[in-house]
Amino acid sequence: MRRRIRVAVTIAIIAGTLTICGCASLVTRTERFFVTGVVGALDITDSGRFDGFTILDDAVGRYDVFLAGEAHGVAESTDYAYKLFQYLHAVRGVRTYVAEIGFGAGERLNAYVQGDGTDADLAAIIDASRGTYAWTREWFAFWRRLRTWNAQLSPDDRIRIVGIDVEHQYPIGFEFIADLLPTGDPPAAIAAAVEDLRGWNTDVGMEASGALAERALASITGNGDDWAAFVGAEVDRVEIAVRAIVRRFDFYADPRNAEVREAAIYRTFVDVHDLILDPGERRMVGLWGSIHIPTAPVNGFEWLGARLQHGDDSPVRGRVFAIVPYYDRSTALRTFPYRSEPLTSDRLTVRLFAPYARTIATLFYLDGDGSPFRDSPVLSPDGRVPTTEAYHAAVLFTRARASTPMDVY
Repeated sequence: MRRRIRVAVTIAIIAGTLTICGCASLVTRTERFFVTGVVGALDITDSGRFDGFTILDDAVGRYDVFLAGEAHGVAESTDYAYKLFQYLHAVRGVRTYVAEIGFGAGERLNAYVQGDGTDADLAAIIDASRGTYAWTREWFAFWRRLRTWNAQLSPDDRIRIVGIDVEHQYPIGFEFIADLLPTGDPPAAIAAAVEDLRGWNTDVGMEASGALAERALASITGNGDDWAAFVGAEVDRVEIAVRAIVRRFDFYADPRNAEVREAAIYRTFVDVHDLILDPGERRMVGLWGSIHIPTAPVNGFEWLGARLQHGDDSPVRGRVFAIVPYYDRSTALRTFPYRSEPLTSDRLTVRLFAPYARTIATLFYLDGDGSPFRDSPVLSPDGRVPTTEAYHAAVLFTRARASTPMDVY
């Protein structure tokens, strides 16, 4: 027995020594790599400059979709996302912000960003997300800034918003659909479904709303020609919006089943890319919860980034760029109830990146020549693949603040 214990202890010591040596080697290789011009101190103010982002100049031309991860509830995330969008718009012609919101909500926000409506309309959209991470002063300011910037752009350069998530706030989806429906009489085969959609209101109730959306989708898929004749050019937007509501109820019936939501997001992306966006709008950037962005499978499961990068029918296959976020001595907003909590990434990550932090947000390009992350899985989500198969860049937030709920002034 004692001999077994001695052997086990010896093995543990050897394994620990190898781990320490491996980490020390990685730190040394990282130090050598990070002095080769792959670290950028980001300017995320409204200065008009792209300080720090320019380390990506030689890389972004190979990609069409840029997924920036976030820990929800960090105030500086929206400043970073806004500046990243402006940078990619300037150097890569990215014109579409792909949002982690439902399709109908995205179309409502797009109308606002195009100059329709007022800040009161924006507040109503935001208010529908009360209780979530989207119900913050920072997100309200983000959409206002996009509207102001968009008004300054030439028609050929103007930006747009699309939402590809399930329709979490499904009343917005129903209201959006009703606004798309013509006022005339529909063909008899679809009259009942049209009447249901026109007559929907919040008194219908959640369960009945889900059933109504199911009937509407069955009508659309079974009577496509009648719907196309009745709705005209808006038929694709109507169908995608209805599907987003149906998928919302599918997901909320089993919210622990990540496959339901992730598959829905991916399918909506493909539909929006192929049916809604003009060719000049098919380069995109979006700020998403970090779990969605890896471009490699995680423990065998493909989140959005991996599906876009590897899906057989992905229209952006092989052209997705993921930026993983890390945090040092920061705070984040949490929900149910709203409160602030400390936020710091694991010790190894901080050890690798923190010595190079010069501003509140510091960007690191991970996939450059000589990168130790090309053969080390140290930062990949499950430790199974080289880091750069999952993430192409990282951003470290230092002393970032928690977001502020809308009712705090």
